[in-house]
Amino acid sequence: MKTQLICADNVEIDGGRVYYLSSDNKRHWIPSPEVAVSYGWDLGTVVKLPMEKIIDYPLSFSVAKNFTSTSLMQYIPGFEVLGGVYKREVWGREWFGSQFKGYGLEIGAASSPWPCNINCKVDYTDSYGEKEGCKVGYENKDFVPLSFTASLEDMSSIIKKDYNFIICSHTIEHTPKVIQALKNVYEHLLEGGVFVMAVPHKEYTFDQFRQITTLSHHIEDYEKYERNRDVLHLIDYLENAHIKYQGNTADITLHCSEFLLGGNRYDIHYHTFTEDSFAEIINWFNINVYKWSFCEIFNRLEGGAEFFVRLVK
Repeated sequence: MKTQLICADNVEIDGGRVYYLSSDNKRHWIPSPEVAVSYGWDLGTVVKLPMEKIIDYPLSFSVAKNFTSTSLMQYIPGFEVLGGVYKREVWGREWFGSQFKGYGLEIGAASSPWPCNINCKVDYTDSYGEKEGCKVGYENKDFVPLSFTASLEDMSSIIKKDYNFIICSHTIEHTPKVIQALKNVYEHLLEGGVFVMAVPHKEYTFDQFRQITTLSHHIEDYEKYERNRDVLHLIDYLENAHIKYQGNTADITLHCSEFLLGGNRYDIHYHTFTEDSFAEIINWFNINVYKWSFCEIFNRLEGGAEFFVRLVK
């Protein structure tokens, strides 16, 4: 099957990426020829366009390989079930994205949207909006266009749609009210809808010297949130991640004062997680808020720094 594929005429600018143009003129990166072949596409018809023409087509998800089976075990060498918790070895996002169907929402995609099956449609939201200031530090300045300016915490007051799937990658840890965030996502999923998260593992990131956020703290944040409690996370982050792990300096008193006065928005990891601590949150949520019909936590890949959580409404 022939399909419309494009790439930049300047390899240095776009790294030689090949894109697929969907019927609604969205631009989807094809990460490998294998992915294109899995959809039966003809890779011999690539049209080279200048980068200024390519960015006329809005960026959306990269194309996930079209897996023929819904069983992760078929594709993951060494895959095993350990007391009901699944252990993954390779593929990760690619396989999860291949299973998505219908209309989805990704929260905090920035310039690296999650790979999805090409038959999906995805909206994007981010608490920062499309301000240039939030793009500082990203090598790829080409951000996904936003349908909404909302975070996990305030999405219910802004987004009035329900979705077949919702995704977030390294976002939940930036969220002060984690249980409220899970509640919001649940309420924005259709029955049978799927929520997938990539979560940084405390022990394998700059958070490794910090304390794990306790379940009792998450419950307090949900039942009676107080911004003052987030100062403890800020101090923990500054002392153990920013200073001890990264070797930087910081005026902790000044940062705390600015934080409490609301003058600065701090983009820090408010909370830290392991697979076990996240399982505690889900178990409490199932009993006290809503009950997910199916829950999986995929252990961290050896050599990696994240684990995956998949929840089904």
